[in-house]
Amino acid sequence: MDFKLKTILVLSIVVLIASITRFWHLNRVPLGLYVDDAAQGYNAYSLLKTGRDEYGQPLPVFLRSFGVFTPALTLYFLVLPIKIFGLSIFSLRFSLGLIGVLFCVVFAILCGYLYPRKKILAMLIGGLIVSMLPTHILFSRAFFESPLSLFLFLVGLVCFFRGWVVRGGLFLSLSAYAYHAQRLNVYLFLIGAVVLFARELGRRKTVVLLLVFIITQIPNIYLSTLPGSSKRFLDTTWIPQIATNARSREYLSQYLAYYNPYYLFWLPDPDAQRSLPELSVFYPWQVVAYLVGLSILVRKTKHRKLYWLILAVSPAAVALTKDPFSVLRASLILIPTSLIVVSGALILLSKLTTRKLILVIVPVALISLGHLYRSMFVLLPNERHSDWLYGYDQLFSFLAKSDLPAVVDADKPVYILYLFYQKIDPLYVQSLSKVSPSDYYLQTDWSDYYHDNYVTFRRLDWKTDIYKLQLIAGNDLLVSPQQASEHFLDKLFTVNSPQNLSLLSVYKTNPDKKTKTSPPP
Repeated sequence: MDFKLKTILVLSIVVLIASITRFWHLNRVPLGLYVDDAAQGYNAYSLLKTGRDEYGQPLPVFLRSFGVFTPALTLYFLVLPIKIFGLSIFSLRFSLGLIGVLFCVVFAILCGYLYPRKKILAMLIGGLIVSMLPTHILFSRAFFESPLSLFLFLVGLVCFFRGWVVRGGLFLSLSAYAYHAQRLNVYLFLIGAVVLFARELGRRKTVVLLLVFIITQIPNIYLSTLPGSSKRFLDTTWIPQIATNARSREYLSQYLAYYNPYYLFWLPDPDAQRSLPELSVFYPWQVVAYLVGLSILVRKTKHRKLYWLILAVSPAAVALTKDPFSVLRASLILIPTSLIVVSGALILLSKLTTRKLILVIVPVALISLGHLYRSMFVLLPNERHSDWLYGYDQLFSFLAKSDLPAVVDADKPVYILYLFYQKIDPLYVQSLSKVSPSDYYLQTDWSDYYHDNYVTFRRLDWKTDIYKLQLIAGNDLLVSPQQASEHFLDKLFTVNSPQNLSLLSVYKTNPDKKTKTSPPP
């Protein structure tokens, strides 16, 4: 078969598997929608309709979502799918799923470039590994900023080593605009790349690369110094204390944890929302190829410096945070670790004939897909629906049909789910903002500000709310059977879990009955 046809065939296989794993049941897996995802979707919807976010800020660089100021680049990738499909879970996840597929294609191309003598086999193995990578698939189905940043970094990496310096610098710079943790990683990588590859690049290209990167990073650097944009960094890290011996040891311990095969191949991320049930970052069987690949890196191989550089910078930012292990924040490590697995797999499979390769690759791929299917499409929706706030779409649909006002009590800012599911007019939402555009990055106070004539989001006040004719909605634990009986609350609606257990409920107050037995204070 012609070389070009083989390349097209391999990339087609990668696209097919990556598309199936990332788009199948896209609107139902994960089951539900988390507040961070909804904030991205609704603010993209607001940008589409008004050119401003929910606070009235035009074209934000950092999104003031719940007062944490997340990088807003991902927002702009959502506008077109929402324009085409409307505001929905599918449109919210579509762009990230597409980015996930493109990531697999670019990674396969990178593998072919790094191993020109085994180009077709390297592209096939590399593409298959990342297209079935559990962690990346999960991130490609929920709107986290990390996958976009990871994709942009990968494209910049490919451009960088193809000699396309300006384009490489631009993509690396964009990657730093997409995710908080990636900013430090990109800066460290660029410094290391200039030091290690200055001779290969030449003086002119090195200067151009640095100029392009620095100029495009000026807005990012400036805004990062303001109170709002720096709040997330100060809240999640212990950087002010890193000078102490104890913190230095803790940093080193957390840094080294991201190279521990136990965390990479066996133990899932401790955050239930950032991992799949019973699956780690990689599949357990891949540890064999990983160890073989590591043994290659200690030798004088052509791209050894590249691997070591990305490996070294990947956990640099996440080790500063208070989390013991977070693959989301250290997602850059997926690239070098996957490349190491590919290197080891090539060594293990290079001596096999085409027939034996098929007999090895096909069963391993099917077994991996089987584990992935069980974890993602069976266990995840049934075991972790609460982590993804399943049921609020049904709850808000019921409240929207009622003529009575409602109080929604929740321990998370679910008002954003109400805005998302009910497609509330962004102009009305912007009118409620108490933050002016001039104070957008300066004022860091935040609260559940949203309300209208139908629904209010706040804590339930048992001394006053039961004496008003209204609906009370929230987690099923909000009102016990004894409280419902004591205060004459009638249950009108319940959202059940996939196991038919009660999750969310709506009660109607009976102030007349309550007043007769117990006058208001």
